[in-house]
Amino acid sequence: MTDRLDRIEVMLEQLVMAQTRTQQQLDSTNRAVAALGEQVTGMSSRLDQSFENFTGAINEGFAVQDERQRTTQQQIEVLIGESQQNIRQHRDFMQRFDAITETLQSLLTQVLTRLNQLWDRAS
Repeated sequence: MTDRLDRIEVMLEQLVMAQTRTQQQLDSTNRAVAALGEQVTGMSSRLDQSFENFTGAINEGFAVQDERQRTTQQQIEVLIGESQQNIRQHRDFMQRFDAITETLQSLLTQVLTRLNQLWDRAS
């Protein structure tokens, strides 16, 4: 019976040693999991920050694009207004030019008529 008890005692010691190794492995695994958890938390935080930076950059890009579009639209409106003013000024000039041309033509006709009359008298 002692032999049997000795074997049981050896088996119990082996079980205790196996239990101790298992506990050590479990503790080591828990430490590794905790370290990985910290890494994941850090990576998640950096990823969140990168996403915020990226989102901010995109929003700034859209704001710049919107401002350029507004500026371009304003410049187009100014150019259209200036073009319309130039067209009006050109029309006004052409009306004055036509009036002056008609007046000059009338005066030239009168001068030629008078010269013809003088020529006819002189002949």
